[in-house]
Amino acid sequence: MSARKCKVGVIGAGAIASQVHVPAWQALPDVEVVGVVDAKLARAREVAGKAGIANAFADYRELLAIGGLDAVSVCSPNAFHAEHSIAALEAGVNVLCEKPMSLKLADADRMAATARRTGKVLMIGMTSRFRPDIEALRQYVDDGLLGDVYYMKAGWLRRSGIPGYGSWFTNKELSGGGCLLDIGVHLLDMAMWVAGFPRPVSVTGATFAKFGNRGMALGGWGADIYRQGQQRFDVDDLASAFVRMENGAVLTLEVSWAAHVGDHGENYVRFMGTEGGAEMSSRFPPDATVRYYNLRNGQSCDSTLYVASSKTPHWTEIAHFLSCVKGEAQPRVTLDESLIIARLLDGIYQSAETGREVLL
Repeated sequence: MSARKCKVGVIGAGAIASQVHVPAWQALPDVEVVGVVDAKLARAREVAGKAGIANAFADYRELLAIGGLDAVSVCSPNAFHAEHSIAALEAGVNVLCEKPMSLKLADADRMAATARRTGKVLMIGMTSRFRPDIEALRQYVDDGLLGDVYYMKAGWLRRSGIPGYGSWFTNKELSGGGCLLDIGVHLLDMAMWVAGFPRPVSVTGATFAKFGNRGMALGGWGADIYRQGQQRFDVDDLASAFVRMENGAVLTLEVSWAAHVGDHGENYVRFMGTEGGAEMSSRFPPDATVRYYNLRNGQSCDSTLYVASSKTPHWTEIAHFLSCVKGEAQPRVTLDESLIIARLLDGIYQSAETGREVLL
């Protein structure tokens, strides 16, 4: 690419776009955000107007028609990730797509195949990989301090955190699922990435809806779009899974939007290896505590690392993605890894529906 500014567009004008992607892109000196798209044109115009962006569209094809467009953030509801990402890639535009990759495995495969065929960058927004606490855990593993990791446990349990009734988050046609696809995907990716992505071979899962279907446990995120009488909730508010790896390691997962837990819930990931153990625990990510545990000659040799970050990892992720677009770096989130996460999520839902273990 030349020294000109990188032209970027944002598809979807919800909270993740207006509060994260737009300001993160605009914080980069060599980027110009040229347009915002939303099916509700008034919302696109509002976001564009507040940010000083020239164009607002209701149809993503109008954005893709802008000459010289280099990249887009796909921040639309999950049901449209594949359509919007594939169209952008076909138009010669690089794509940073919010998680989850897609609702259907076939669509995830098509997204990856299109990126490979067009030679454009497609990166799924797994922001936890850009958190300093998770990077520290990954470094422990890379340095061999844990030895062979054989047991992993990850969880994010909210006491009250359903993201808005009447929103697409609680509408299965648009979201594909609830807490598992909203926050569980981060925990799965976090654990797998730190452990070096061992190959999963089977998964057993269970999902529940015990609060949302009773109109309970509305959280702060999305509370502003609560609509009386529009309380559709046909997704999960708690999910659990057990994953077996080809190398014999296992991973357990628990996530919830709502559950009878302590006021601040839990947010953690733990790794146990033959030479040591490590964990992250946090009340308010990305501020976290990272601990390393080791027994030598029967004596404990432990250490604690306090990690604090004043900026959301989205800023780091978007700066990294821009480097990939420019050809200066390779995506930290690869297509092969993204497809593994997509298969795990699909397997959890399949197992929850059938009550049986699913082979991957």
